[in-house]
Amino acid sequence: LDWDFYKDCADLCRNKEDLVTYVGRVTPYKKLEELVKAWRMVEQEHSNAELVIAGRAEPKYLRKLMELKKRLDLRRMEFRTNIPREEKKYLLAKAKVLVYTSIREGWGQTVLEAAACKTPAIAYRVPGLRDSVEDMETGILVEPGDIEELAKAITWLLIDETLRGKLGENAYRYAQQFSWDKVAESFLKTIEGAIHG
Repeated sequence: LDWDFYKDCADLCRNKEDLVTYVGRVTPYKKLEELVKAWRMVEQEHSNAELVIAGRAEPKYLRKLMELKKRLDLRRMEFRTNIPREEKKYLLAKAKVLVYTSIREGWGQTVLEAAACKTPAIAYRVPGLRDSVEDMETGILVEPGDIEELAKAITWLLIDETLRGKLGENAYRYAQQFSWDKVAESFLKTIEGAIHG
């Protein structure tokens, strides 16, 4: 994690907005249509919250998501494409929740970036994401494709400030173990171990 870039998140995240976000590639394996469908339930329960889906988008898939939004008559969600790094950080810092519905992920890098901003993640219980989110410790894991469970988890964290704060603080502490300095230290120990047997 680039802690130099995220060091001002402590100030940015003091006043969270009624915002839920996804930041990443907008591509079919991210299963964002499931987030959009879950958002319909969230809108009915939580009248003030807004969803922002942001990132580099595959045009055909983005059109599909926009058509779904229109069909479901969702009023409090928007798409932002090709956002600069500063806007990404702002979204992660101001959001109360990051949602990740990927069906596969090498590692949840954006989950860690959100954690640096004390923003807990709700993610699918899949390899990569279940490694970067500790269920009910740094965020919430839900079963892939369970749209109702996803909507309930989002609503829960929007409403329960105490739980959201606890998960956000835990996520922040968890993220601190991921820095280039710590990677370098670990790598050096490995090399020294190999040299000295």
